[in-house]
Amino acid sequence: DRVNQTLRLAELLGAETLQKPLRKALQKLIGPRAGDTFSLAAYTDTLTTLQAQLQERSYAYSKVSGHVTVRPDLHQVHITYTIEPGRPCVFGDIAVTGEKGALSERIRQELDFETGEGFRASKLLSARQRLYGLGVYSLVEILPDLRTPEERGVPITIRLQRRPSRQVAVGPSAAAET
Repeated sequence: DRVNQTLRLAELLGAETLQKPLRKALQKLIGPRAGDTFSLAAYTDTLTTLQAQLQERSYAYSKVSGHVTVRPDLHQVHITYTIEPGRPCVFGDIAVTGEKGALSERIRQELDFETGEGFRASKLLSARQRLYGLGVYSLVEILPDLRTPEERGVPITIRLQRRPSRQVAVGPSAAAET
């Protein structure tokens, strides 16, 4: 027989250096709550959500980990989430590959972020959607370079590949080229 494990405690460690509003926001994300039945899916969702929230608040190099202690004799679980926020970051240099000259500048105009602005992961996704929406590219990759956490500026590479000239684009902005 499989017996459900009840969550006894879920705690967040490593948030002490963050501003109080962000600490409170992260604490609200901790799930499941004491008394809930433990769920691996809820645990992993919380890890992902904590990471996303930190990256949305300029902590591009943040790390989130968790530890689950199970007490089968008491049917209890204790979860510890640990964050290493790093320092707040900004968007670094922006490189565009796949276009040159005036077209490269046109691509930069489509972005809703610029070098020196506070890093927000959601801006990468919205820029990707906007560039796909032009109906010109079959490939749009917007890649933050997270290899150097000691750097405050996060370099961004935008890789583009044009659609073949006879390919039909179907979607929000449908187009056909001949």
